[in-house]
Amino acid sequence: MRVTWMPRSGLSAVLALLLVVPGSAVAGPAPAGAAPPGPELAVADLTTERATDPIGLDVDRPRLGWTINSARRGVLQQSYQVRVASSPARLGDADVWDSGRVSSRNSTLVPYAGPALKPRTRYAWQVRVWDTTGRASGWSTPAFWETGVQGPEGWRADWIGLAPPTESWADYTVATTVRVERDAAGIFFRASGPGNAYMWQFSVTGGAAKLRPHLRVNGAWTVLKEVPLAAVVPADRLTAPHSLRISAVGDTFTTWVDGIQVDVTRNATHRAGSVGLRTSTQEAAVFSDFSVTSGDQTLYAAPLTDGENPFGAGTSTAAGLRVSGDAEAMLAALDANPLLRRGFRVDGKVSRARVYASALGVYELSLNGQRVGDHELAPGWTDYAKRVQYQTYDVTGQLRQGDNAFAAMVGDGWYAGSIAWFGSDFYGPRPLLSAQLVVDYADGRSETVRTDGSWRATPGPFLQSDLIHGETYDARRLPAGWDAPGFDDAGWSAATVGGDNGATAKLVAQVDPPVRVTQELPARALTQPTPGTWIFDLGQNMVGKVRLRVDGPAGTTVRIRHAEVLNPDGTAYTANLRTARATDHYRLGGTGPEVYEPTFTFHGFRYVELTGFPGTPELGTVTGLVMHTDGELSSEFSTSNPMVNQLHSNITWGQRGNFLSIPTDTPARDERLGWTGDINVFAETATFNMDSLTFLTKWLADLRDAQSANGAYPDVAPRACCGDGATGWADAGITVPHTLWQRYGDTRVVAEHYDSMVRYAGWLEATSSGHRRTNAGPYLDWLNLDDPTPAGVLGTAYYAHSIRLLGEMAGAIGRTADATRYAALSKQIADAFVEAYVAADGTVQGDSQTGYVLAIGMDLLPGALRTRAADRLVANLERHDWHLATGFLGTPDLLPALSDTGHLDVAYRLLLNDTYPSWGYEIAKGATTIWERWNSIMPDGSFGDVSMNSFNHYAYGAVGDWMYRTVAGIQPDAANPGYAHLTIAPQPGGNLRSAKASYRSVHGTIGTDWRLDDQGQLRLSVTVPGNTTATVRIPAPSRHAVTEGGRPAERADGVRLRGLDDGVAVFEIGSGSYSFAVDRVLGDLGEAGDAVTAASTLANEVAGDLSWPLAVYLRVRLAQLAIELAAARLAYAAGNEQATAAGVHRTLATAADLDRWLRTQAGAGRIPTATAERFGVLLTRLDQRLSAASSTLVGAVVRLELPVGEALPGDPVRATVVLTNAGRSTLTGLASTLDAPEGWTVRPVGSRPGSVAPGKSVRHDYDLRVSAGQSPATVPVTGSASYRHRSGTATMPLTGSLVVAPAVSIGASTVEPATVEPGGTATIRTVLRNRSTARVTGQVAGSAPDGWRVEPAVGAYDLAPGAQVTLDTVVTAPVSTTEGAAGIVVATGSTEAERRTVEVPVRFTNPPGTVLDHVDLGAAASEQAHGLVASQYSGTSTEAGLTRRYTNVSYPGGYFEFDLAVAPGRPFVLRAVETYDSAQLKDYDILVDGVPAHVRAYRRPVGGLGTVSYQFVVDRPEVTGDGVVRVRFQDTGEGYDPSVADVWSMPMPEPPAGR
Repeated sequence: MRVTWMPRSGLSAVLALLLVVPGSAVAGPAPAGAAPPGPELAVADLTTERATDPIGLDVDRPRLGWTINSARRGVLQQSYQVRVASSPARLGDADVWDSGRVSSRNSTLVPYAGPALKPRTRYAWQVRVWDTTGRASGWSTPAFWETGVQGPEGWRADWIGLAPPTESWADYTVATTVRVERDAAGIFFRASGPGNAYMWQFSVTGGAAKLRPHLRVNGAWTVLKEVPLAAVVPADRLTAPHSLRISAVGDTFTTWVDGIQVDVTRNATHRAGSVGLRTSTQEAAVFSDFSVTSGDQTLYAAPLTDGENPFGAGTSTAAGLRVSGDAEAMLAALDANPLLRRGFRVDGKVSRARVYASALGVYELSLNGQRVGDHELAPGWTDYAKRVQYQTYDVTGQLRQGDNAFAAMVGDGWYAGSIAWFGSDFYGPRPLLSAQLVVDYADGRSETVRTDGSWRATPGPFLQSDLIHGETYDARRLPAGWDAPGFDDAGWSAATVGGDNGATAKLVAQVDPPVRVTQELPARALTQPTPGTWIFDLGQNMVGKVRLRVDGPAGTTVRIRHAEVLNPDGTAYTANLRTARATDHYRLGGTGPEVYEPTFTFHGFRYVELTGFPGTPELGTVTGLVMHTDGELSSEFSTSNPMVNQLHSNITWGQRGNFLSIPTDTPARDERLGWTGDINVFAETATFNMDSLTFLTKWLADLRDAQSANGAYPDVAPRACCGDGATGWADAGITVPHTLWQRYGDTRVVAEHYDSMVRYAGWLEATSSGHRRTNAGPYLDWLNLDDPTPAGVLGTAYYAHSIRLLGEMAGAIGRTADATRYAALSKQIADAFVEAYVAADGTVQGDSQTGYVLAIGMDLLPGALRTRAADRLVANLERHDWHLATGFLGTPDLLPALSDTGHLDVAYRLLLNDTYPSWGYEIAKGATTIWERWNSIMPDGSFGDVSMNSFNHYAYGAVGDWMYRTVAGIQPDAANPGYAHLTIAPQPGGNLRSAKASYRSVHGTIGTDWRLDDQGQLRLSVTVPGNTTATVRIPAPSRHAVTEGGRPAERADGVRLRGLDDGVAVFEIGSGSYSFAVDRVLGDLGEAGDAVTAASTLANEVAGDLSWPLAVYLRVRLAQLAIELAAARLAYAAGNEQATAAGVHRTLATAADLDRWLRTQAGAGRIPTATAERFGVLLTRLDQRLSAASSTLVGAVVRLELPVGEALPGDPVRATVVLTNAGRSTLTGLASTLDAPEGWTVRPVGSRPGSVAPGKSVRHDYDLRVSAGQSPATVPVTGSASYRHRSGTATMPLTGSLVVAPAVSIGASTVEPATVEPGGTATIRTVLRNRSTARVTGQVAGSAPDGWRVEPAVGAYDLAPGAQVTLDTVVTAPVSTTEGAAGIVVATGSTEAERRTVEVPVRFTNPPGTVLDHVDLGAAASEQAHGLVASQYSGTSTEAGLTRRYTNVSYPGGYFEFDLAVAPGRPFVLRAVETYDSAQLKDYDILVDGVPAHVRAYRRPVGGLGTVSYQFVVDRPEVTGDGVVRVRFQDTGEGYDPSVADVWSMPMPEPPAGR
């Protein structure tokens, strides 16, 4: 035998050379040559304050931004230079500011640092950058910004308008018929809006009628007197209709009720003004026959029974106008909005002209008959008492030499129109305009045309311009040419000046994008459900208005109603709009074809109803004009699943419709408020969908304006109603700026908002106890589906979360001490949360989905507890049949909580559900926006709760953030705000086969595009913008399995491998476009190569311990392995799978021979056994990887078939190994083995084919016998199957499991009697049956909830095969118990399969038979008789058909207490009936004579109205001696408050006979 000597170092070199195959050889051909290079480095997309070339900025230090483009990968900015000049021509030698070269990566919000900016000045600027390699860009194309007038200092215009006739009403009589449905109703008169008026209240509270005259000045009430009316209105006619007449003459007001004079009041505060109607809180009344007269003159009259509503609130009914709740309905019918105009001259060449305009209300301007700008509903909604926005328009091209005309239309808007359901005139009684046109001439002159007393005014065509109720427009009232030069306005009035209450001092430049019409939707269908009623379907629930095309006689009125959905009969469904009329009226001018677009209103709708239309409309008659704040839509998203795509569309359309000047809650009904809770949960999704930075920055100013003096943030901003400090609502004051900082890198918004946030944090600390927050407010997990979360869980979780976020923001702006303090405080709160609310098994108090979601999502739990809590969350979802039950606060983090804890499959299951409740269910019901409720349409097709049922409400669309992060894989990096760095980590799941998304970040477009190939392998394309880096996470079996651009990813240009993380390959990349792919075969071959390399290293290590011939032989065989494996890899790179398979099997054969040789040499003692075993481990790894590669290459599929269902101890079970050949060559040498679990037997049966032809399958059968002593369990069954291909053998693992059930089954159980009273007994009869073929002995045990007695606790059984026995268990209910089913557990073992729960219902009979005393809570007489005392906000009402008293969940810590008669010196039973309106967790204490007697912690599992009775024993003779105790129901703030209808005291029952 001739042996060639090879030195050790030489073998290593050969192996390295053979195994390191060039990337192009391994992963296929290299990509085609790149396109010719463009500029190495370029700067583009210049912005100032996130806007392109803005005008009218009043920011002292505007922030500049740009993007960086390069054909090269990995471009990072190292430094920049900005220069600013007074014109583009002067940029070469910048005459304003030159930053010089600044070392910084910042390219997004770079603050201008030059001299103070001048008002009304344009600044040109440009930038160049250097990258980290030293390359410089050229100078960018110049951009500009232009300053505004710098607020009040530069404002010269007056506030003008036109007074309506009602403003001058002085001496008059107002009369109406009123029927009070509940409590009271009032009439405003001499009103300058509801804040300055007289209000005469007709009250029937307390069982007696009263007249209560009020004076209101600047919103502050004074009750002038209280006049009893018992002589006129007897107690039995309190809710009957009554006539009410009030005469105001000078300072004397005379009142008649039912024609009888009842009062004369004198007051001289208000001298003139309008009239209105009012109710507050729970009040409700119906008004009819309303009139205002002065002497013989009727100033206004309306029956209010004809369907017409001339007031700013209320609902028309056949009986009259119903006004209820917090409504201040001012008369609106006579308030036609004015047209305003002024002529002026231009006498020179104009170099620039700007209009600066604002309004108290809304406005539209024109110059020379041409509309100025494209803004809708400017200046937008703010608290006009604190901030009024102004807008800037470039009108240079609209002026002409000589005569010009400057004109305006104004509408009520938010200022004087309706706000929610509260009525009109919220901020003021009528709209006002302030505008100035500044004309700069080429010769240096400047001229200002401003609003002042020289303007002319006349009532215009807008008979109503209300955002809630709609617009009424009479085209006949619009004078032709009114806004053009030369129009004769001599017949018009002089505009009024003033009445603005100092609005000029509150002017600020608008910072957010304007509201615009951004899209037109043509009608898709036209129906006529009833004669003369036409329904247009636009195909999409949208927000905006319609364009109507019509031709008909003058005065014809077309009514345009709007609806989100249709009734089953095809008519418009508008009940959910509540009091919002959402109706426009157009009265034709009769001048030929006319086009009408409402000017001063908007609606939420998909369907448009026309009535009164002259003729027959066509589809083109109506077009939808989509309106919203015109922020750039910044994302695109699509997947292989149409439902998911529709969900994304619904989310974005919901955001577009609800981002209209403020983030609203619903654009259709009478609400449209800036609810903080909605944007709290949606802000992260919002920033993906739309560039929301300036929009939400503006809203944060609204929020600061509305912040309470104590630091609490309000429920809505601008503040229009409601309360403040509610958990998950007020926290928007922290979460929204945190989101803006994270998504845009904006620290200025944090700094501007910081003091406000600190005040809120201080309020949180001051109103919390022991780092726990139980006063979470009234909303809690709003609209959850009978899965309530305790207030303490919600409040404390959000407390910890908000404080942590505040600490992070403090650090971002250099408040280091604050950052440290808040981080420590947040940790203390989280610790308190765990201690108070989390059990050792991970159960969060309340066991609700939302409780777990917040605990996980807000990072409140240590690692092990987090895992257990996630398991409890999954268990809850399983109880809900794998459906969500979360409300507003739980839904956003539901899917993240699952996917972040290893339950991605469950998250996708929820995403893809299409049955109730789910996002897919809404879509199946036709939704094109996100619904407010999961059941806005019920499964039976009926509509949800009409009192609150919007079909366009973005809160539940917060799932969009998870879709971008997890489905698309675009994940912001909290450590690098503003996408300076991000993570790309798509996680395919469910039935999704592909997804594609892009997001335009502040640095440029980020893109992902992935698909799964036929083998389920991931293909991922990634785009990263300049000056950005990314971590890419790709699920892969090994680092070798990932390629980029056709070559191993770890060797690709600009790609750095960070390593493997639990089955995920992690790479770092810079800017550029990348194409990643996963190839399992490539990965297997690479892992096999690593095994060969490791074996080579081992051979070098042990060579000195072996004889020279053995060492040489070992090295030669390893070299042969390397050569064969390299050949296989080269064949795979060439795309030759057959040659690859052949090479793989040659390598398998060589490895098998080497393994046998090693074992032989070890057996002969020539190689140490330990050394052979070390090689064996590496060769086994090599075999496993090559076998896996072979399976893919040759199409070999093996599986283990086990029977479905349960097996019993001792049962025979048939198992089958199936090998399928999906390849093109016959597989031979088939073999299989099964490993028997301990105590089981396994025996091959039947024929065992040794080969399988292409396209065929063969089976190897085995008989398994379950051990007779096998415990119930899921038992793993393992084995292997092998085959030959060409030379080598591939071995594949097999695995499966078999469910072994208990031999003894617990059969039917009966309860006699079917129900028990408290303290009563019942017998449970349980049947045990031996299902196995062997005798079984054991014990059956019974267990019950605390307080129950079970006898016998343990019983024995001895059952022959097939035998059964019936065992009796007697259970006794405790006296202290709650009605409902108690679960009694009968068990034969410790596993779930050996347990059966038997429900024993506890029944209460009310009223009880023997009673010592009874308190009927909510009934005034009973409460008074028992000396009831209650906390300030405690109240009474009727719920579930019973009067009840509650402490008020909105004000934690409340109480009520009363005396209760008991048997002197004896124990007694206290029984209570509690009312519910939903599934709730009640948590409160009951004290007897000041000592805790019972802790009530009960979770009602069902929804809807209902009652629950409970009772407990009080055995305290020291307090019962006098026969009376003081019982106190004390709210703890942990859950919902007590709501009790009845309380009884009863003697202790006699114990059951024989007990």
